[in-house]
Amino acid sequence: MGEEHYKSREFCRDIGCEVQQELDRHERGSKMYEQAKQECRGNCKETRQTFLMWLRENEYALRNTQENADVFAGGTAYEFHDWLQKHGVEIVKDV
Repeated sequence: MGEEHYKSREFCRDIGCEVQQELDRHERGSKMYEQAKQECRGNCKETRQTFLMWLRENEYALRNTQENADVFAGGTAYEFHDWLQKHGVEIVKDV
């Protein structure tokens, strides 16, 4: 039995995020891609809670938490994912 790591923006693609669709239409590093990326960072419409529910529904777990992820109480899904990465938290599921 192995494990599968969460792939960046998997949540965004799965829920049909319009900004993610815009990112997918452009080449990474292009002007249009970078504009969409800034939109993603600054105006994510999904909440931390929505992201956590999606992770649970898709059988992902948070691992290697150096700090309790619950201390990150609010914010957007983007901000929460960014916080997890900065704190060395892996998002994995058994496959």
